[in-house]
Amino acid sequence: MIPASGNCWNAFIFDNFESGVFPSLLWSTSGDGSWFIDDKKTIGGSYSIRSPDMSDLEGFYSLAQSNATIVTCTDFSGGSLLLNILAGFTTSSVDFLSISIDGRRVITIVDGTEEFSTVSIQISSGRHVIDFSYNQNYIIPNLSELFPSISDNFFGAGVVWLDNVSITPGPAVADYLPCLI
Repeated sequence: MIPASGNCWNAFIFDNFESGVFPSLLWSTSGDGSWFIDDKKTIGGSYSIRSPDMSDLEGFYSLAQSNATIVTCTDFSGGSLLLNILAGFTTSSVDFLSISIDGRRVITIVDGTEEFSTVSIQISSGRHVIDFSYNQNYIIPNLSELFPSISDNFFGAGVVWLDNVSITPGPAVADYLPCLI
């Protein structure tokens, strides 16, 4: 679901989620579970947003995707998207986070991390739908049922945290230019 008409970013925006409310007017969430406010992992402040834990899927090759979405307005002059990402993927799944603009994947993060990483993407002018998609491709069954002595956390799906999301106006670019900082 895309935010309602008129709920778009067209100027400098900074969202560190300290309001404790998500989704807000500028954000939406959709797919197999909703993103939500979380206070466990942040890069300063009390809150970030977190993808859902989709580890309750059963069987081999279960696929799930959950999106957090923002939209720039038609009068957006172009600029930079800057955010902090913590990808807490585990070894029992083939998880990844993709950032897509207008359905075109511009960056994919496949390796889990223990620290937040900063990502910057140059965005051209105009209206754009920006999706942060957590994709969980569960490749082995819930082995904790077969081996109860092993922690569920080891075999659970990972999650992703986003914090300090900003869109700053700047020179318009012809294409999307991702950069891990």
